[in-house]
Amino acid sequence: STLQMARATRVSAPRKALLLAGAILACLAHNLVLAPLVHAAPSAAAAPGFDTAEAQRLLLALCVGGPRIAGSQAASAAVALLLRELGAVSELARAAGATLEFEAVDSGHGSFETDFLDGFTNSYQGVVSVAARLTWPGAAREAVLLSSHFDTWSSSPGASDDAVHVATTVGVLRALAAGPARGVSVLAFFSGAEESNWVAAHAFATRHRWAADYRAVLNLEAIGAGGDLVAFQMGPRAGWLAS
Repeated sequence: STLQMARATRVSAPRKALLLAGAILACLAHNLVLAPLVHAAPSAAAAPGFDTAEAQRLLLALCVGGPRIAGSQAASAAVALLLRELGAVSELARAAGATLEFEAVDSGHGSFETDFLDGFTNSYQGVVSVAARLTWPGAAREAVLLSSHFDTWSSSPGASDDAVHVATTVGVLRALAAGPARGVSVLAFFSGAEESNWVAAHAFATRHRWAADYRAVLNLEAIGAGGDLVAFQMGPRAGWLAS
């Protein structure tokens, strides 16, 4: 009966007090700890080498809003966040004599066949990703491409799959931009639709003006939340990377 259900779900006064205290502590933790980290601006000064604290800050900022499904408002917010972060890296690059170009990339529309599972056709339109290009005076146009993705499944904020590698890639760009000049360019592609069967990567590889320049690709991806770092797939001429 309704009365029995009310009795079964009744919360005692001590339990209510504990729940209230827990809610207050959670709010304080968010306002005093998480919020300052999430809303903190990118550092204007480059620490020597890879800045772990900056990468952790960006990782948290990407994940705190929950899942980032391709085409969602959360995915759009991730694009805006990455553009702000890359803008800060661009300033560091300029001060060091390098150049960082970056932009949001609209996929347009396209389709392609895949042999994944039993094979099917992927079709897409209007997927937004982010691309960046780091160069130095005298550097060759040929580039190394670092690839990661900020979109997620609907059930996860995607810290390991794949926000940690998005934050890592921005950190690598930051370290390279502030360091000595390199002989080749560095491209970074932050896919906005990897979980939708790689459609954003297809759009970048087949349409973007920088796609003809990369000669080696490091695709940074993760499954699960722990374990060793492994190279689980290589191209036919990339065996030397495992040596």
